[in-house]
Amino acid sequence: MIGYKIKALRQEKGLTQRELAKAINYSNSYIGDLESERTNPSIKTLERIAQYFSIEINYFFDIKCCHQKQLNNETHFCYCNIEGIAEKCPLNKKK
Repeated sequence: MIGYKIKALRQEKGLTQRELAKAINYSNSYIGDLESERTNPSIKTLERIAQYFSIEINYFFDIKCCHQKQLNNETHFCYCNIEGIAEKCPLNKKK
């Protein structure tokens, strides 16, 4: 899933794997391995990619607020402290 998102970002900007690799100081074969899910990126790698594309690192993860998880009968774990999500959670409204 993360590899697909990296590839989508790259293609959206019209970059080759080689161009992205050079921009973030990795080999193009490593970018290929990430995109094809042959390897998993470290948090540091995701931070570099996010910074390059001017996005938040949480783009790479499927994060739902606790209210969304409750509605879907998923295990309750509150993510509402994550910037940008807290304001949207109805369970986190200020009284």
